[in-house]
Amino acid sequence: MSSDVVEEYYSSFLYVRRIILINTAFSVPLNFLTMYLILFKTPKHLKTYKYLLLNISVWAFLTDILLHVFLLPLPLIDVLVLYITGVGKRFGTTILFSIVVTTVYCMIQYVAALQFALFYRYWALKRHFKICGKLMTKWHYIVGTLFVVIAPAGSIAFVTTSTHASKDELRSRLLEHHEELLAPLEFQRTLGFDQERLYALCLTVLLWTVPWIIAVFLCIRGIMGHFKEYKSNLSDATYRLHVQLLIALAIQVSKQVPSRWRYPQ
Repeated sequence: MSSDVVEEYYSSFLYVRRIILINTAFSVPLNFLTMYLILFKTPKHLKTYKYLLLNISVWAFLTDILLHVFLLPLPLIDVLVLYITGVGKRFGTTILFSIVVTTVYCMIQYVAALQFALFYRYWALKRHFKICGKLMTKWHYIVGTLFVVIAPAGSIAFVTTSTHASKDELRSRLLEHHEELLAPLEFQRTLGFDQERLYALCLTVLLWTVPWIIAVFLCIRGIMGHFKEYKSNLSDATYRLHVQLLIALAIQVSKQVPSRWRYPQ
């Protein structure tokens, strides 16, 4: 990189990059250990729940690998560009953008997995659900599960596929606004995004985020309500187990609040 501007961006990103790489170096083996413990060390009475936990771990692992190993993107926010610094930088823009879409899909599936786990905790305490006085049956749960698995991740990933700006669009944008970036940027590892389509993506994410937050709130409120109702009927060990599971899920959910990193503009 010969441009002072790009060098400035890249230098500001180096400390973040090192932290991410160190974190990934520790998190990957820990993820494998977590999945092993879930599969082989989970108590028998949590037989069903262990697969929900495994579902969370798998999507979290895939997201980490794709985002922090293959992509490790340096965002050039003012020109709507991701400059890929991970191992995928040699793959070319078509494959790189496919990895971006897959990463988005895995992220949303991770969020859906958390919702499944929360709902299961609620269902394990309540058992029977009614909507408008109608008792939910197995088929209602199957349809609901398919909807949660397919609709949010599928729609967001689909909209993401439309956000990619072609090389010609990217060159024109840089020529108009940041001509100094044309020479140093390696276009085979640079992904540009269309601003209007990004707005559509943000709107789609928002439309799914609102019901997700409501669902999480209702599940947690329902779980806490049943804790109070059944506390006298539960042993101390069982009660502590339920509380620990809820706390673990709450921590995972809180991690979904996006952190904002600042880069020099």
